[in-house]
Amino acid sequence: MVSARVVSKTISDFEDSSFEDGDKFRYAVIVPELLLSELDNTSEYEYVKLTPQGSKTGGTVAQIITFSSEHDAENFSTDGLYWSCIRTKLQKEIGLTVENTDAPTVEIQEVETNTIDNLRVHRDSAWESETRDITTDGLAGYISAEDMTNMEELKEGSICELVNPENGARLQLPVETYYHKNRNEGTIRLNGSARKLLQVKSKDEGDNDSVRLRIPTETTPIAGFSHKIYNRIGRWFVDYSYAYFRVLSGYDRDEGRNLVRLNEDGMKRLGIEENDRVILSWRGDDLKRRNVRCQSAWEEDGALEPSESTEDSFGEDQSLSIRIPSTERDKLNISVGDVIKIRRDMQYQAGKQVALSAFGILGVIIGTNQLINMIFDTVSLAYVGTSLLSIMLLSVVTVRLIMSPIRQKCRVP
Repeated sequence: MVSARVVSKTISDFEDSSFEDGDKFRYAVIVPELLLSELDNTSEYEYVKLTPQGSKTGGTVAQIITFSSEHDAENFSTDGLYWSCIRTKLQKEIGLTVENTDAPTVEIQEVETNTIDNLRVHRDSAWESETRDITTDGLAGYISAEDMTNMEELKEGSICELVNPENGARLQLPVETYYHKNRNEGTIRLNGSARKLLQVKSKDEGDNDSVRLRIPTETTPIAGFSHKIYNRIGRWFVDYSYAYFRVLSGYDRDEGRNLVRLNEDGMKRLGIEENDRVILSWRGDDLKRRNVRCQSAWEEDGALEPSESTEDSFGEDQSLSIRIPSTERDKLNISVGDVIKIRRDMQYQAGKQVALSAFGILGVIIGTNQLINMIFDTVSLAYVGTSLLSIMLLSVVTVRLIMSPIRQKCRVP
């Protein structure tokens, strides 16, 4: 595998013209295009391994992208080594000492990744749409059985990463096979939301865009039995629906405040209100997740509003963007332009609604106890058992009824 050496610098060491829109906020190593061309088997937005020069550690895997066309690589070099832009968070993960005034040298190594390149994007069929509810199961991609078989590491339902090779947008979702008389190898079926989030179009939309499918090397943990039970009970009482949003940079004032921003349309899709808590998920529901508050965007912030409707959209365009400050993006290892899965926090919703209805629940318990006292003349084992069982059952029914409006919120189209 080919490797190259660069000098590690941060955003402040470069001019704004050195970056394309949003690139300086990416969780990636940014290098001159001349250096990327020296890596024989690596293209922009693919992954490389970063290690400090002379280090014997395993290294850190990150995306590699290039500076803008206005960047003059010769003016940003030291002793013949080009400068690269690596954010402070990533430098720490690599093992660099950011307090050191000397410019550290980083070795960029090519890595072997399990990928399928140039998967042509097709619209999903009615069969895929009918068999999967994206609000409860999330998005999915569908490839041919032949492509699935050709990748030993790829199994039905495996979490994979789709990358738009034109802009580096990433979306992680499970991949399944589709069986259709017109199925073709080298194709992937995606629904309209996934295509818009990745900013790709299918063949029948006038373009024949393609995506790169990558099997992440990070292990996605399998949910334990207790987690599944907790989730099932939570959904029975509270419920939630998944929504996917493209990440934009957050406001400066939101740094370190543990919050994200959506517009009103995005909040309605999640079934939440101002200052409710949501869960951001990346690389599976358990590997990378953050519980944050959600607030509305500023009124003049047009970036979170839907783009102008096209003739074939029938007015169905919706907001697909969310503002996440760097302090939260760094904890998830996500970049501006990535697509993240979001749902509301069931525990927070339950606590908020139950607190508002506490007197109603207390009234049910007291009323049940009085009714049992009328039935039994003396305190006995039957009295105690009946009391406990009745109170538990009626409390469950009461909470279920109280939570009904909350459940309906996440089912509003």
